[in-house]
Amino acid sequence: MTKDQVKDAAKTLKQCLGDGPEIRNIEAKTLEDEYAHLRFMCSEIPNILDQDKIEKAMRWLGFVQGAIWKLGLRSIHDMKNDNR
Repeated sequence: MTKDQVKDAAKTLKQCLGDGPEIRNIEAKTLEDEYAHLRFMCSEIPNILDQDKIEKAMRWLGFVQGAIWKLGLRSIHDMKNDNR
């Protein structure tokens, strides 16, 4: 994936999480905390890419994709297509 494709995928995932707060460091105690942390991660992925930390951005993207799949918000098939 190119940097722009990773940024687009992160943007799409953030939209799945809806509007709301973004929390960096949390001990997720509620579902909303989990959503807030995932929104934060989606917002940070472009910044990580701008620092040329591509491997880190890809790890974060994979983590968010896995969490979103586990939450039942998107299918693996849909996210696979996002990565193309």
